[in-house]
Amino acid sequence: MSLAVRRYSEALLDIAFEENSEDEVYEQFGALYAEMKADKDFERLMTEKILSSEELKATVSKILDGGNNYLLSFLMTLIDRNRMDEVMEMFLDFERGYKEKKNILEAEAVTAIEMTEEQIVSLIDAVRIGFMDNQNNLLAIAKLGTKNYTVNDEGVIYAPLYLYDFSVSVDGSISMGARREENCDIVALP
Repeated sequence: MSLAVRRYSEALLDIAFEENSEDEVYEQFGALYAEMKADKDFERLMTEKILSSEELKATVSKILDGGNNYLLSFLMTLIDRNRMDEVMEMFLDFERGYKEKKNILEAEAVTAIEMTEEQIVSLIDAVRIGFMDNQNNLLAIAKLGTKNYTVNDEGVIYAPLYLYDFSVSVDGSISMGARREENCDIVALP
């Protein structure tokens, strides 16, 4: 990934979070990305020099009619600076940053058959997450909550993430303590 891709995606991410429109930008940018990925002709139209800048701006304006103004301005800037060929990479970097800031962790459980309610709860209950600093010191332990989870039509499980107190024994084993009372975000398990 180029430095330019990172800078552009971080700029959009920063403004989206500052303006509390990160979910809307993520949803609309993701829909544009998904359409480009699914339709190679549309991707070529958006990323290659098939249309003039003015024609491409008009096309993007029609696609995002009524959409988020920050995303629209971002895309207009990419068109002006001839960077639309990097827009898909920018979305992927934006998505990475969005999920990081929203504390969204993705994991995948592959099964031969659809999971039962009991298996879903068991899987959620088994997940433990350790947060480390850059010297590999354990900072926090988190666990997914087995209550208040939902499963969408695609089988993605959404569950709250809770922080727990912990202790490290002399032999290096880690014991979880009481759940902390801090607010938590929702994480997705596709």
